[in-house]
Parts: sequence; structure tokens; C-alpha cells
Amino acid sequence: MDIGTALRHLRDDLGLTQKQMIQGTKITVSHYSKLEKGQNRIFIENLVEILKQRNISLSYFVDHYLNDENSEKEVNYSEILNIAFFKKIRSLLKK
Repeated sequence: MDIGTALRHLRDDLGLTQKQMIQGTKITVSHYSKLEKGQNRIFIENLVEILKQRNISLSYFVDHYLNDENSEKEVNYSEILNIAFFKKIRSLLKK
């Protein structure tokens, strides 16, 4: 599952509109809509901000919405690298 689809599933699970999902961020509804459809890519900073506004940790999001072990999925190395980079920065900040 890609990040856009995962965000849509999360938003649906939370019962939010797209506008509500991005409330408190600098992302426009138009841009977010394209993210969910896979037409735009998301920067890790924007993903973290969306999740932060909903009080959802990145690790929870990855584990519950991107870690789809029961089906075949296309590996998006860019997303994997972004997440790994963020985790590395976060662990360094904690130290």
C-alpha cells in the first residue's frame, strides 16, 4: 500500500473529511486530495505534521497502515528511505 492510500484509510478510520485531516498544517485540500490519489508525492515533514495534528505516531501509522504483510505490495524505496531517515533523525534528537 502506498502512503496516499494509507492516509486515505487512516482518514476514513478517523471519520474525517480531507479538510479536517489537514487542519493545522500548511497543506491545501487540493494538494492533499492528489496525495491520496497518488498524483502528488508527500514530503516526510508533511506526513509527520499531518500525523502530529491527529496525535498519531509515525511508527503506529507505518505498522498499521503501511505494513501490509498479508498481500503483495509494490516496494517504494523512496518512502522507505524517507521513513528511515526520519527515524534516524528522531533517535539522534532523543540522545
